[in-house]
Amino acid sequence: TWTRLAHNLFGTNLSESFGRQVAETLRHYAYESAKEVLVRKRSHWDSKAGICYVNLGGPEIYLLDGKGIRVVYNGEIDILFHNADDTMCLPNLLEEDDMLDPWNMLVEDVNFKEGNTTIEQQKQLLIAYICAMFFPEAMPTRPLLMILGDPGAGKTTTARRILWSIEGTNEDVLGQVPDKPDALRASMAAHRMIVIDNIEKTKVSWLPDVLNRAATGSQVELRELHTTNRVRKIIFNVFICMTGTEIPFSEETVYTRILPIELEQL
Repeated sequence: TWTRLAHNLFGTNLSESFGRQVAETLRHYAYESAKEVLVRKRSHWDSKAGICYVNLGGPEIYLLDGKGIRVVYNGEIDILFHNADDTMCLPNLLEEDDMLDPWNMLVEDVNFKEGNTTIEQQKQLLIAYICAMFFPEAMPTRPLLMILGDPGAGKTTTARRILWSIEGTNEDVLGQVPDKPDALRASMAAHRMIVIDNIEKTKVSWLPDVLNRAATGSQVELRELHTTNRVRKIIFNVFICMTGTEIPFSEETVYTRILPIELEQL
C-alpha cells in the first residue's frame, strides 16, 4: 500500500536508489516524531485500578476486576496488545457456549509422580505458576519452572501446552542453548514465556547467570552496534520453563529458584 501511494502521489520508485533513500528518511522521521507506546502480549495487570487486561489474540480486550468482565477493542484505550497473528487467537470468553476447562488440558492430564511433594501439591503449584504469568507486574521475581522425568514422561508435551496457551500455537520449545547468549537474550526479551528443552544437555557456563537475571527481573545494558556509546536496555520480563531428566545446576543461587515438577514415565 505504501509503495503504491508513494508512486502515485510523488512518483517515487522504492526499487530505485533515490526512492529507497526517501523511504528510509521518512521512516527515521516517523520514529522520531511518533509517541512511543508499549505493546503488550496476552495480559497486563494494573495494580492501582485493580484490573487485569487480557487479550486472547483477537480484537477484544477483556477487563477483569473480580466482579465481572468488560470488553473494549484494541486501540480504544491506552493499553495496547499485539494480536496481528491469528494463531494466537483463542475462543471469545463471552460468546463461547461450550468452553473447555483449561486445567483439564494443562494440569489434570499431566502424569505427575510422587516425590518430595504430593501429586496434589504439584498440581496446585503448576496452576499457581500458570496464573502468575498473567500478573508479571505484581511479580518482579519469579520461579524457574523445571519439569523433570525420564524419557517418555511427557515433559515436552506438558511444557508445550502451557507455552501455546501463553504465546500462541506458532511458538515452540527451544532446543540447545547456543554458545553465545545473544540469541537467548533476544528470545527472553521478546516473549512472556520460553521453554528450554533437554536442559541437561546444555553445558554453557554463562547460563546460570542469565537464568538468575530472568528470575529476578533485572535488565541488561548493551551498546548498540555501529553507534558511539548509545545504550540499549533489555528488560527481562519472561517466565522460563525448562525440561530435563535431572537438574544440571549446582549453584545455590539457581537451585533455590527452581520450582520442580516431577513426571512419571508413561
